[in-house]
Amino acid sequence: MTDLLEGNGYLFQEDRLMAPVRYRIRWSTDGWGRTVVEGEVWPRWGVRKLGQGRRFMMHTESGFSVPLEVTAYRSKGWMPFRRLQREEAVHEVG
Repeated sequence: MTDLLEGNGYLFQEDRLMAPVRYRIRWSTDGWGRTVVEGEVWPRWGVRKLGQGRRFMMHTESGFSVPLEVTAYRSKGWMPFRRLQREEAVHEVG
């Protein structure tokens, strides 16, 4: 099993499409045996701003969804994110 997954998806915020994205997701296990998921998204269509806040719901073309928080905004290229834990995910992410 690989620890890297790549594909296409869509970032939503409050049920509003913010941007189609290309994503790379990596996962590993921390010292407590919990799965840690992080990765990067690349907004397509020349999107420069993803709206207010850093929390989004990413729906992938593969059929799964990931609540995430962008940890560093960039005007071009890949932006790192971390998956929000269930208790952190709030209604506003979509």
